[in-house]
Formats: sequence, structure tokens, C-alpha cells
Amino acid sequence: MQKRFNNLDGLRFIAALVVVICHFEIIKTYFGIPKTGGRFYSNSAQVAVTFFFVLSGFLITWLLLKEKLADPADRISLSRFYKRRILRIWPLYYLLVILTFFVLRHQPFFQDLPAHTAAGSHLAEKRLPGYIFFLPNYTEYRFGAQPFLGQTWSLAVEEFFYLFFPLGLYLIRMKYIVKYLLILAILFMGLSLAMRIPEITSAMPGRLRSILYVFFDKYRIYSFALGGLAAWLLLSGKSYYPKLTGLLSRKALAVLLAIMLSGLTLIGLTFSIATQQLYSVFFALFIFSATASGIRFFLLNNPVMLYLGKISYGIYMLHPLATVVLLRIMKPAAAVSLPETFGLTAGTVLMTVFLAVISYELFEKFFLRRKSRS
Repeated sequence: MQKRFNNLDGLRFIAALVVVICHFEIIKTYFGIPKTGGRFYSNSAQVAVTFFFVLSGFLITWLLLKEKLADPADRISLSRFYKRRILRIWPLYYLLVILTFFVLRHQPFFQDLPAHTAAGSHLAEKRLPGYIFFLPNYTEYRFGAQPFLGQTWSLAVEEFFYLFFPLGLYLIRMKYIVKYLLILAILFMGLSLAMRIPEITSAMPGRLRSILYVFFDKYRIYSFALGGLAAWLLLSGKSYYPKLTGLLSRKALAVLLAIMLSGLTLIGLTFSIATQQLYSVFFALFIFSATASGIRFFLLNNPVMLYLGKISYGIYMLHPLATVVLLRIMKPAAAVSLPETFGLTAGTVLMTVFLAVISYELFEKFFLRRKSRS
């Protein structure tokens, strides 16, 4: 079985890097530093998270379908799947939850953050159960965001996907998998678009509208499903759609999509109510083309990028903490020049990578070795 695909580790790091840079622009406002502005900073973090969702759908579907094809009974081991996901996701997540609620908010270095005031401390007691049970989205909706844990909303989305999606792959016969993925993609894409049409949502009660918006729009199930379709096409597409797979497997197309998506992300281009839906389609096409064509981008596959891709989970999880630590140490003035802003951004990236390396080498590897054995 193919263990790793070219390009994907490097792409994972680049997506995490986009999130770090964009979130730095938000976090620095809590220290009185105005935003730099620009569509990249306001839009591209969400695009990067959509890429994570599509990539997760691709990789998880690929692994499970390979297992399903290799099993005479057309089955997969759900227990092994859940064990591996738990060992990868939960340790760092719960470590950060423990640090946030029981250590950091009681330290003078962090106590004057807005959510660590007396009112914030009172709300923290209400937020804690939600984070313990992996419900950051509901918790944030009810009680507001907890410092250093705002980024965990996407983990809740991924955990929801991990909980239910493999059950469909387990129960449905291989020849019907493509229909299962298509139904998921079309159904949830339609529901997410519907939640952005005022004529549909205006008559709903406010709380119901908020809950449905979170579930059908924020939980981008269509992104995972489109990634899954790319994985299915890579495994079985040649037998059913040889012309389509042949067209999409060209290296020239992979290069074209890479250039196009890089440009769209850098300028922060949006497509009205269909932004994440269209980006999901583009990312699924690119991931398929980049893997099926066998193209190997040097920028994405050199040893440094491969290592940064491996620690990208820590980069994503620890970047709010790293940003606050850096701004606390540097104590920049409210009026910073453009070169100073670039310097602070670069410092945030380096601080984040530093913390991620420590987390990966001294903490995450312990659980990853057990994940590999399973």
C-alpha cells in the first residue's frame, strides 16, 4: 500500500501557514495594533481550512477504501480507525485544553487578556464541559470563545466527520460508494447554500437559524465528500470513467490548478455565497490531479517542507498561544510600520514552528508510535 503521497505534506504546511498569518492579524488587535487590511487576511484562512477538510476527506477515504478492497468480506476495521484518529488528534487537543483552563489563565503573563478578566473567568467555568466533550462550536455559540482554543472549531468538524463518515463506508458495498459520496456532496452543498439565502432563513427563529447555519454551513461535509470522491476516482475511476481520469491526470492540469489556486488564495478572492463550495471543488480536482499525475513539486517535497508538514497539526493548534507569547515579549507600539508588521508576522511563524517542534518531538511522537503499531 502506498504510504505517503507526494506534495500533500508540503501543502498541509502551507495551509497551516496561511491560517497562522491571517489569525495573527486578528490576535494583534487585542493588543491595540490595527489590522493591516486586505482580502487575503480576511478571507484566506477560511479557504485554507476548507483545503484541510478536502484533504482529510481524500486521505481518510483512500485509506478506508484500500482496506475495504483488500478485505474478502468488503469490510473495514472501525475500531482500528477510531483508535488511530484518537491517538493523532486527542493528546495535543486535551493538553491544550488543560493548559488553557487550568494553567495559562491563572498566570500573570496572560491574565489581562479580555477573556481572562473576572467575567471571562466566570464564563470559562461554563465553557470547560463543552471543550471536554469536543463541542467547541456549540460552546462558543453559547458562551463565547476561549483564548487559545478558537481554532479548535475545525477539529470539532473533523471529529464529526470521523465519527459518522466511516460508518457509511463500512455498511455500503464498494460498488455503491460513489453514490454515497455524491449524495453527501450534493446534499450538504445544497443545504449550505440554502442557509446563505435570506429569503429562506429570514422566517426562521434566530436560535434555530444560528444552529442550522453552524451545522450546514460551518460543518462543510461537502468538502470531505468531494475529497472522498477524489480518492474513489484515484482508486476505481479508471474502470468507470477512463476518459475523465485520463484528462484529470495530466501534469499540465496539476500545474495550472496549482498556479490558479495559489493566486486566488493570495488575493483572497471570494465567490459570493458559493466561496467554500467552489474552493472545495477546485481543491478536490487539484488533489486528484497532483496525485494521479505523479507530479512532484520540489517546493513541496524537500526535507524541510516534509518535516513542517508532519508538524502542521501542532502549528495549527499552537499558533494562537505562540502569537500571544511573541506579542507579550516584543510589546510592539500601537502604530507599527509595514516592515515592523512583516517582522512581527515572521516572528510569530518562527515562534509557532518552535512550539510545534517541541510538541511533536517531546509529546506527539509518543502517541504516534502507538498509532503506527495499530
